[in-house]
Amino acid sequence: MAGRAEKVFMLLLRLGVAGVFLSAGAIKAFDPAYFATQVNNYRLLPYAVSCAVGVYLPWLEIAGGAALALGIWRAGATFLLGGMLVVFFIALTSAWARGLDIECGCFGHATHKSNYPLSLLIETSLFAALCIAIRRPK
Repeated sequence: MAGRAEKVFMLLLRLGVAGVFLSAGAIKAFDPAYFATQVNNYRLLPYAVSCAVGVYLPWLEIAGGAALALGIWRAGATFLLGGMLVVFFIALTSAWARGLDIECGCFGHATHKSNYPLSLLIETSLFAALCIAIRRPK
């Protein structure tokens, strides 16, 4: 019975992480100009690169989330999403250290001025969940 419970838990965890990326990507994909502005507000990239990130990053989140949810290319999806989480964590930490009062841009218009500790906790929790979810239950 414990093996079955572990399998169900891992599936739900994987679907939960995938759902976060699918929803975040979909929200941003509908308004790439707004998201590009949010990326540019971090002052880490040239404007043209921020625009490209605003257009393409949501689709990478959607593709990675879909692959993770469907269980296809799990290692690749986990590597892609984990890498994005690390980059997001670094960007948030950098903005906080520089005293920027910006929106994180994580969920499009749904976010307000950054609550850095909460945003970093969410990023860390998602990364931990992703690390656990990639494990194949016995």
